[in-house]
Amino acid sequence: MTLKGSFWWTVDEFKQLQLPQPTWTLPDWLPGSGFTLLFAPGKTGKSILAAQLSDALGQGVGILGSTPDRAWRVLYVQADASRVEWQDQLRSILPGEAHFATCCPPKYWLDLEPEKSRVRSAIKESQAEFVWFDALDGLSAAHNVESLDGFKALDSRLRPMMGESPYGIIHHPRRPQAKVEY
Repeated sequence: MTLKGSFWWTVDEFKQLQLPQPTWTLPDWLPGSGFTLLFAPGKTGKSILAAQLSDALGQGVGILGSTPDRAWRVLYVQADASRVEWQDQLRSILPGEAHFATCCPPKYWLDLEPEKSRVRSAIKESQAEFVWFDALDGLSAAHNVESLDGFKALDSRLRPMMGESPYGIIHHPRRPQAKVEY
């Protein structure tokens, strides 16, 4: 039985459909729309990997066995490390010329309207086509980012800043708080 419509098909019909192919920022690694979540325990190299990805995208050169179709304008929003720590990391992993922009707003910048406006301006002025937000935990104190609802709430605040452009979010599980017994 065949239904001529757009909700269901026979398997043979479905296999023959001409479906739009996904777009990629970096084929098989970073989608060309929506967001990418880079998630791993703290101090495992997420920021270093994202900086290296940013530099490769900025040059339009291959990384991780994949090559973007062109050079991308990338902005890295660093809210997880101090400016000194971030500068030291960038000097260490990218000793030559870097091919992306960065900004370092204070922790919880998404809750502070002047800082939120500054990040929005940095995205616009740098003409960023891809933005890394590092780290999810440092964006806002208003949401529990360990819950799906909190993550969705943060995404709903980032999406308007990005329009249709893709972005990446770096996140690590919260470290357990030490129990103090009295």
